[in-house]
Amino acid sequence: MRKPKKESFRYISPAPDDPTQFYYKPITSYFYWKRCELAASFITKGPPVARCLELACGTGVFLPELSRHAKEIHAVDIGADLEGVKHMLDQEGLKVHLQKADICALPFADGHFDLVVGMSCLEHLTNPELAIREAKRVLAPGGTAIFGVPIETPALNLFFKSVGFDHDEGHVAQYDDVLDIARKVFPKVEPAWFPHILPMSWGLYLVLKCSL
Repeated sequence: MRKPKKESFRYISPAPDDPTQFYYKPITSYFYWKRCELAASFITKGPPVARCLELACGTGVFLPELSRHAKEIHAVDIGADLEGVKHMLDQEGLKVHLQKADICALPFADGHFDLVVGMSCLEHLTNPELAIREAKRVLAPGGTAIFGVPIETPALNLFFKSVGFDHDEGHVAQYDDVLDIARKVFPKVEPAWFPHILPMSWGLYLVLKCSL
């Protein structure tokens, strides 16, 4: 897994609810990198695809890993400091096409991407189906979409509040809602969560591989 250096983020002005700092703290780093590793496990097989899109890229923490799996990377966000993200990518020696855009109304043609990834963004939407359908629209035949959402439990919320991050603030869609919508929109949906030894409803984070 390719992780960006912490110092590469020094010129980014993150949103108030952005969790980037927690990727580099001793305890919370496990949770945040584990969800990225789980998503990456769905796309590590086979050669790099032609084009990949990341939805709601935030500070771009997942972009270095995605660059290993696609020849051309695009990323959109409606509120992120994209100039700061560009500086981070320059520090990492990566070229990504960044664009300010709404993930519910993507500025791309139908079938433009082989891979679409959206981590920890759908839970912030009152109607995540709009974004899921947009992801499907811009996918080429045979393409794959990967979505990640937290599994909200009292224990998880208490843990994050104890380390100073109210991670559930602004979360309006639940993981099971996202799962149901994905299964309605895509012909094939493969879920994975961690810890996988527990039932999904007791887990911490859910990742969906949605295939056309």
